[in-house]
Amino acid sequence: MTQLGELSLWIALLMAAWCATLAVQGAYMRRDPLTSSGARGLFAALGFTALASAGLATAFLGDDYSLRYVAQHSSLNVETFYKLCAFWSGGAGELLLLSLLIAVVGSGAAFHSLRRDTDRARAAFTVGLLGFILAFALVATGFALNPFTPLARTLQDGRGLDPLLRHPLMLVQRPLTLLGIAGSAAPVAMTLAALMGPGFDRAHVARIRASVLLSWSVLSVALLVGVRWAYVSPGLRALLERSPAVLTGSALWTILTVYLIIAELREASRSPRTHVDVMRRRAALVLVGGGALLCIATFAARALTKNYDAQIGDGEKYSAKDSWGHEWTFTSQGASRLEREGDDVIAVALMPTRDGARQPFITSESRQYYGPGGLDIYPPQTVPGIRGTIAQDLFVVLADAGDGRAVLRISFRPLVELVWAGSVLLALGGLLLFWPPRERFAA
Repeated sequence: MTQLGELSLWIALLMAAWCATLAVQGAYMRRDPLTSSGARGLFAALGFTALASAGLATAFLGDDYSLRYVAQHSSLNVETFYKLCAFWSGGAGELLLLSLLIAVVGSGAAFHSLRRDTDRARAAFTVGLLGFILAFALVATGFALNPFTPLARTLQDGRGLDPLLRHPLMLVQRPLTLLGIAGSAAPVAMTLAALMGPGFDRAHVARIRASVLLSWSVLSVALLVGVRWAYVSPGLRALLERSPAVLTGSALWTILTVYLIIAELREASRSPRTHVDVMRRRAALVLVGGGALLCIATFAARALTKNYDAQIGDGEKYSAKDSWGHEWTFTSQGASRLEREGDDVIAVALMPTRDGARQPFITSESRQYYGPGGLDIYPPQTVPGIRGTIAQDLFVVLADAGDGRAVLRISFRPLVELVWAGSVLLALGGLLLFWPPRERFAA
């Protein structure tokens, strides 16, 4: 399956180049059969890219350590769920998945353009440019970061997945980011096709705006998920800030936001055509305003944050006061240690009380992951204990534990939950605000 996957990668590149060449020729020569052949090449490239992706996924799930990429990002003690996530944990897998998503988006956009665009030359240019974008992604995958590069000798075990990436959100955050990036291929191709062909008309502009809005929405969700993940996993922020996918997605989100704002300002300079559009804009402004107020309130409340560095012996109590003046006590239940294949877990549980009223237990962990031969090739990962309410988050981080004592950082962070609610309101408000008017969308 691995050899089939690599072969499929090169065939997909050939099909994408076929698409770009024939579709552009069809546009210049005004020959629909050439354009149709190019579109079929794009659809074939989608199939072969899917086969290449299936080949790499099979290598991860089958522990095929003859591939350098698999050996670097997986190991025998990695759970099956995270072996699948390891597919896109590195640059080579990200490029292959991005190529697959570009093929999916490109095939859908090409099919839609050929059916809906009344200008055949512009539709042909759109198909050709989508093939060129896919070919560029496949060239980068095959020549720069080929995930099917073999090792000189097959290893018995791999290095393992970075512990910071062993989180359920890894299943959605990175693919959503790559899907948002891939989604931008459609408006880019349609815009360039209009510049190369007969220009823009109202229906074509509406299709571009709709595709931009779709890509912007996916990237907005991906960024929100990423920020939430970085909040609950200390140390992940530095990793995300170095990720090419995250950096590209953030920059692209900013560009798309500016485009949508300009498009909305141009639209707002004209009289709304329907009562529905007027109500939609009003609802959007309410959501955006409410979300902005919640975010501002959260950032203003950061000055009230309380942090305590505590050393607590087993069975001892530690007293603290939260941001709103409530008295808390934390009774250590002692440290417990769990040794599993591939990792050791040290956990410290605290029994908190608030103004004398007992609260649910809160536990923080320190996890040490081991690579082949029991080597601690990754630094320990801290898993904080979090108890969130509307008023504040109780955030407990285990720094050290041993000899009957634990070193903890206890934080009271006010109104943190409001920033998540505010961000969701901003995203929903932006979606409503940027939504094309009914008559333009219908065009």
